Amino acid sequence: MKINFPLAGFYRYQKSQYKTNNQEKTSQYQNYNNFSSNIAFRADYQCSTNSFGIKTLKNMHCPVCDKLMLTQNQVNDFINNASSATGDDLIRILEEFENEKNLIGKKGKTKSIYRKNEQEIVNIIKDLAKKYPNKNLADLVKIESIQHLRPLIQKYDKITGEASHFVRMNIDCEEKRDFILDRIHQESKRLKRAAKGNEKCAKPSTYRISSLIPNRKLRLDFYEILSKLPNSINDCDCFFVKYSKPANNDSKQIAQALVNGHIPTAEHINPYGAGGGNTLKNYICDCVYCNNERDFMPFDIWCKTVPNFESNLNNYLINVQNAVEQGKLDKKYSEYIDEVIGQIRKLSYGKLKLQNPKSV
Repeated sequence: MKINFPLAGFYRYQKSQYKTNNQEKTSQYQNYNNFSSNIAFRADYQCSTNSFGIKTLKNMHCPVCDKLMLTQNQVNDFINNASSATGDDLIRILEEFENEKNLIGKKGKTKSIYRKNEQEIVNIIKDLAKKYPNKNLADLVKIESIQHLRPLIQKYDKITGEASHFVRMNIDCEEKRDFILDRIHQESKRLKRAAKGNEKCAKPSTYRISSLIPNRKLRLDFYEILSKLPNSINDCDCFFVKYSKPANNDSKQIAQALVNGHIPTAEHINPYGAGGGNTLKNYICDCVYCNNERDFMPFDIWCKTVPNFESNLNNYLINVQNAVEQGKLDKKYSEYIDEVIGQIRKLSYGKLKLQNPKSV
């Protein structure tokens, strides 16, 4: 399932503005009792992100993208095995993650753990491993990268061209328009120069350039165009170009890049940078990929960008309750369920109506 987060990175550069808006909304939150008045918060547990117990559970699905989250041991095993394997052994290790049931048995879903872009990369590496059975991951990526440089450059040209056209059509002030067009031109040159050189691939400055657009609605539309700029996480061509360079052409780095986004993290429901505390009721456990994509986006807006968020969260709460009943989590996580339901209902303005698994 492909999740699109068109506004995620934009909020990195709206952090201070969001803090102000968040203060303005405080009174609204305090008066928002329709959904949370019946929930008694017995304790507001302080909890560091490192001690958030749900991250240690096995076989949990991310409540955002619904992909299986991997424990650190599973990730480390994959990295160590894949980085040292060649030929059929490498293919077998990569294919193990193409079906959840290979990792968690009959309870697993019949779908790949890899995301769409990751699966595309894995398929290419498997074909290369058959053709070059004595080559490791680093060697295979270097062989393949030659075919991906030109398509990557073409993508940079196409997307920056669309962005320039958008600016010409929507920015009336000539001085401002010329300044933004120059920034887009310089960004295109920077990205292509880095892709062709021996240094690391450059990360697109999508958010900084988007912030130059004065009108908020136009700024978001402009960001949606620039967010298509390739990076090694969302684009196959950029992945092979990046990991063919001397600084990145290492089998362990490549293996890590394929699965690192599946590690569970403590996601602040109310973003930490916007005043959200390190408390148990302010956490849900999602994967690294989704945590990074959201960044400082306010929770009520984030809800709009995530398909099936409500049903995924309900399944997540059921799994947490089961873990408490089986003794895998401390009993305080039973209270956590009550508290996090109230927190989510409040910050989503009632858009997410979650069921308490203890009352079902």
